Amino acid sequence: MVIILPDNTERNEWLRVYALPPPPIISPRLSSDTPTPFVSHSRVTMYKRKRRTISGLTGLELQVALTAIDQLIGSSREEDTDTFEPGEVDLLNQIRQLLSSKTDALNYTFSRPTTTQHLLKLSIVGKASDDTYSLKLKPGSVERAQGLNKLGNGLWSASYLFQHLTMLEKHVPRSNEAATRLWIEAFFFRILSVCTATIPRLVLSLEQPIPPDTFSGNIDCTLMCSPDIGSLLRDPVVEPGHTALLVAEAKLAPTKTLPSHIPQTIAEMAACAKTLKAKVIRGVLTNGQEWLFLVLVLNAPDAGGTWWGSHPISIMFADEESLSAPKLSERRCSLICAILMEWQIQNCFKDLGVDEFFVKE
Repeated sequence: MVIILPDNTERNEWLRVYALPPPPIISPRLSSDTPTPFVSHSRVTMYKRKRRTISGLTGLELQVALTAIDQLIGSSREEDTDTFEPGEVDLLNQIRQLLSSKTDALNYTFSRPTTTQHLLKLSIVGKASDDTYSLKLKPGSVERAQGLNKLGNGLWSASYLFQHLTMLEKHVPRSNEAATRLWIEAFFFRILSVCTATIPRLVLSLEQPIPPDTFSGNIDCTLMCSPDIGSLLRDPVVEPGHTALLVAEAKLAPTKTLPSHIPQTIAEMAACAKTLKAKVIRGVLTNGQEWLFLVLVLNAPDAGGTWWGSHPISIMFADEESLSAPKLSERRCSLICAILMEWQIQNCFKDLGVDEFFVKE
């Protein structure tokens, strides 16, 4: 058997780019009476793959490795689980620390900031923590929100939204992020139904690429408004000239761990605000049933900023006097819609006002 690498431009390009041998061309087995063809030594090459080391990984490879490790560490904290043996989480943290030192040496920013430390690199600080929230819902907000139920009659009315969510609760298990997005998109369809009557150029973009910044990725749901809706529908790009924008990040996470995803959401908001040259921007972090509202106020360009966050607001209601499972609350669904309407239409690029649902603590 003779392995021959012909002088072919395409195959040589394979070698140059990937530093790996292309699929070999195998000659048929030669019989004893068949003359053996002459093969130049320059055209027969033996390849020995070099062992990759951590120091040889590219920034993208380090990014992927760090993302996977953070997801494993995060899953170990979310719920009690027997998936990890004693000491394995400590080992993961050690590996992560080693990889992080390599990214610092490359001056490479993590693609999806997932900790407060990543935000500190951007000089962005928060006025909240995992157990302390800096946006407080005003008394009477639930009652006030009911007055907006009359808006958007017909398809995606307030009653239709509740019926739709009830159907999801009964028939669609929330076992992955795709199912979670069904809940989130339903709320945004309700917002589109109401708001497009006065703002016809409103667009809901899914998996919206994050504007070029210090990291990359996609925003799960983005409500955008631009004078040129045709261009926005053909190519939904976050760019200067948008008159409204609301960032929403979807996560399959229980209530107690939902705040751990705030840094990623804040970083996405900061990237959008930088592109839009906006000083203030608002966002939402949700698992479909719990909604956490965020406000980011930026300082001078590239001088960091400060964010505020609300306590997660649940659309589920548990009767403390009974042992039954939590039930969907139509009044709380109306509250979430009312807040989204207020933030998207009137105040997406403004700091909190005195007449809004939240007040800063």
